[in-house]
Amino acid sequence: MSKDGGEPYYPVPNKCNKDIFAKYKAMAEKEKDVHFVGRLKNYKYFNMDEAIYNELELFGKIAADQ
Repeated sequence: MSKDGGEPYYPVPNKCNKDIFAKYKAMAEKEKDVHFVGRLKNYKYFNMDEAIYNELELFGKIAADQ
């Protein structure tokens, strides 16, 4: 996980970024038939295997609902 002073390419878990994430999350929840997954949805760093697993898990839930 990134931290203040760490990699500039990933969200840093500080108050400012958590507030931004809360705004994005509220906006995303209003979107119909749009699904955010992985790093974008969680606004944090995932290893690639975790990101892909997260996406496949969501796909399985969506497919089961249809």
